[in-house]
Amino acid sequence: MFGYIRIFKPQLRICEYEEYRAVYCTLCRELGRRYGPLSRMVLNYDYTFVTILYMALHKQSPHYKKGRCVFNPLKKCGFCTCDKEGFALTSAVTASTFYQKVNDNIRDSRFFGKIGWGIIRLFAAPMRRKARKNYPELDAAIAEYIENQRIAEEAPEPSVDSVSEPTAKMISYLAQYLSEDEKDKRILADFGYYIGRWIYIIDALDDIEKDTKKRNFNPFVLRFGIERSDIKEDSQKLRDARDFANECLNMSISRAITAYNLLELGEYAPILDNVIFLGIGQSQKTALHEKELQHQ
Repeated sequence: MFGYIRIFKPQLRICEYEEYRAVYCTLCRELGRRYGPLSRMVLNYDYTFVTILYMALHKQSPHYKKGRCVFNPLKKCGFCTCDKEGFALTSAVTASTFYQKVNDNIRDSRFFGKIGWGIIRLFAAPMRRKARKNYPELDAAIAEYIENQRIAEEAPEPSVDSVSEPTAKMISYLAQYLSEDEKDKRILADFGYYIGRWIYIIDALDDIEKDTKKRNFNPFVLRFGIERSDIKEDSQKLRDARDFANECLNMSISRAITAYNLLELGEYAPILDNVIFLGIGQSQKTALHEKELQHQ
């Protein structure tokens, strides 16, 4: 996951924001406790959303207590007092996906980049081993989907649909772990698929300039034949790529919302609604228009 699934803070009530921060801080603490202090460095907002969704589906009440921040002992944070199974699951996913991401970066990097990521892998490997011990099936599935992602991107004629498919299937698989109810699982499979597709596409959109300069794989760079000169000039090809990406993103998130609306989320609905209906839209606008503004 990449940190695009986040809240839109201006539209959250103070109490809701405090609840959101408490989940974030608890996940940070649980990551460090289970997988070591360095694991906290890979925490992002996507995992916070997943944890809150788990809590909502399991009808957990939002009870918190104050404690010292692990990074700043002078600061007090809210910490959840509910069952920690959701945090354990999300922490394992964080550790497994980070390790696979490091491996992917090693493959894509040049000499010095490989050395840097190789050093990081020394710290990521123990995290992954613990995650694999706690959730072996989950870890194996993540590794399989990441490998399928590599194969899809190395195919002779990769398309946006084909290369976003492995990530979509992986998030769909992970989403089904959030509930034991069969009805919820069916809904979550559909919701996760389109959220996963949206995540892959927005990350590719956000990386168009970087991937063009570094000559890394990017489905939009390939489809529209974007060159380094197009980045400097903000060419029509670059604008066409953004427009096409926006259409793909809108289709994916609309299908995700259709599934999301079928879920019963109880007390956490206002926070999750804020993410789905406002936060995701803001992330999409930023990815689409921030680069355009830089060229004006």
